[in-house]
Amino acid sequence: DRGTLVQSAGQKRLTTMAVVRLRRGGQRFEIACFPNKVVNWRDRVEKDLDEVLQSDNVYSNVSKGVLAKSKDLIRIFATDDLVEICLEILEKGELQVSGKEREAQLSSQFKDIGASCTTYTLRSIQTLPPRNRCL
Repeated sequence: DRGTLVQSAGQKRLTTMAVVRLRRGGQRFEIACFPNKVVNWRDRVEKDLDEVLQSDNVYSNVSKGVLAKSKDLIRIFATDDLVEICLEILEKGELQVSGKEREAQLSSQFKDIGASCTTYTLRSIQTLPPRNRCL
């Protein structure tokens, strides 16, 4: 059932969920997504919306499970089609990144920078004439 949020057993609440938030018309609209899938969706790596969204619902507060009111959705988005609204929130909303995700992303960037520096340094040394490589 896509109407309920999926939480892994034995884990703290919200550790397996990424929240995408859009503020519009003085109100907050949120959707629950799988971690890392939002970035893949925005980079056009992930094409299947079902792999990104944990629920087709639009919330005013995901962490409390409070659904957005239908009249607010129609007033703000001019439609009550939840998939269409989810797509707009996914594209234009702000991704709330957890501390662990941010730490993993920084670690990955640090490793990428280190690998690039190593590659370019070795490449520039290897292009020198043999007698200059020792200098």
